[in-house]
Parts: sequence; C-alpha cells; structure tokens
Amino acid sequence: MASISKIGTRWRAHIRKASQTRCKTFGSRALAKSWATTVEREVYPLKSWGGSKSADLKRLKAEFGNDLAAHLTHERLMEAFMQMHGGGAGGVTISARAGYLVGVISTAKDVWRLNVPLEAAQEARNALGRLSAGFPR
Repeated sequence: MASISKIGTRWRAHIRKASQTRCKTFGSRALAKSWATTVEREVYPLKSWGGSKSADLKRLKAEFGNDLAAHLTHERLMEAFMQMHGGGAGGVTISARAGYLVGVISTAKDVWRLNVPLEAAQEARNALGRLSAGFPR
C-alpha cells in the first residue's frame, strides 16, 4: 500500500512491497494518490481467485444484489448468513463466505478507494465466530 506524504510544497507517493520500492513526487496530493493507485494495480496485481471462491462470490452477489454497499449493515449480513444456515450451509461454509466478503470489501476500500462499509462485514464475521458453536453440524 502506498504512503502519501507532504515534502515542502510537493507531495510524495511511496510504494513498498517485498524488496521493490517506487517513489515519485507531485504538485498535488490527488495526483500522487492517482499515480500510486495506478502503479499498485500494474506492478502488484491482485491474485486471481480459484473456482470455489468464485462460486461462493457468485452466491454472495445473488444474495446481496448489485447495491451491496448501499444496504450492507451488520444486521443485513447476519440475516443473510442465518438464512444460508437455514438453507443447509454449515458453519465452516458460512464463515468462509463471510471471509471472502470481507476480503472483497477490504480490497474495494484499500485498493480502489471506494467508500464501502468494511466495519459492518468485519463485525458480522466476528459475530459468526461467536455463534459457530451454536451451528449444528
């Protein structure tokens, strides 16, 4: 992830990952942030997902629809996860889907800088951890 810092009257974008470092200065913070986002996508692409995760993400999309961010609350997620359980999904499956969802939302927030409610997904995943003992096997 990039760090953006002010150096005098200019802005520096600094990206570090493993042994690679990229750095450049700009006249504005917005330009530095834009460059950093572009370089992160080009130099450090996201890993591709496997078939199982892709299938689970398709199920989540079907469950939450296209307006995920607008309606994503802790209560809505818990309701959906409990419905999955009622439909036959086990605790491990539901926890995996919750983890995938948190990963997608985290990527949207951190990499693409979208305003998505990450805390709601994290709280729901944490609550599932407390409830998992109550899921019958």
